[in-house]
Amino acid sequence: MSTKMIFKVGQGKRCFEEEIVEYVGFPGFEVSQKQKSIISLHSAITKKYPYAKVLEVSTKSPLKEGADLSAFNLLLDGKPLECVFQSSKVFEGGEQFEFLIDAEPSEAKHFIRSIDKELTGFRYKDEDFPLVPKSLFYDYIYIKALMQSEKDLSYLKKYNVYTDIEFNEKKQINCQARSVAIFSYMLRNDKLDYYTSSPEKFKEVYRYQKSKK
Repeated sequence: MSTKMIFKVGQGKRCFEEEIVEYVGFPGFEVSQKQKSIISLHSAITKKYPYAKVLEVSTKSPLKEGADLSAFNLLLDGKPLECVFQSSKVFEGGEQFEFLIDAEPSEAKHFIRSIDKELTGFRYKDEDFPLVPKSLFYDYIYIKALMQSEKDLSYLKKYNVYTDIEFNEKKQINCQARSVAIFSYMLRNDKLDYYTSSPEKFKEVYRYQKSKK
């Protein structure tokens, strides 16, 4: 059996929930194999939660509306989201590689991986973001990118669980499915402007987070 972290839209004051789900995975890097794993994962989710309406958020999503939400397809202020993320990283000594904002996304990611210094935080548009909560900055800019999108995202209200078949919770922190779950909560509760008004307000997203199982 394989395991995957899923992200549910929260209720009440809780913006989102994370949970580990067991499913039968299909090995291989081919899109067909990934989509078999997605179908298996979604089947396991709906078996446990019959009310669940699940959307895969990745380039491997069998639905176009899920693939369109991939971070590889999003722009923030006209720049690839990946470049915004990498160029905003601040390392020990205050070093920041802002020129990466104009690089190719893959190049920006590769460059940052070569930096042998401790990450101390993020700086974007003269605002500083902390490392804790761990996914705060990524979630913040991802949601900002969605807010700038010209597409009608109201369809997200019909889903309440989001997955990313490529996400490995043991090795990674940031996940676009988590970001979409948070966005979906804000959309349903008319809280987008409130939470994204400042980094301090956005911290409230994680205040009532349910512990992982």
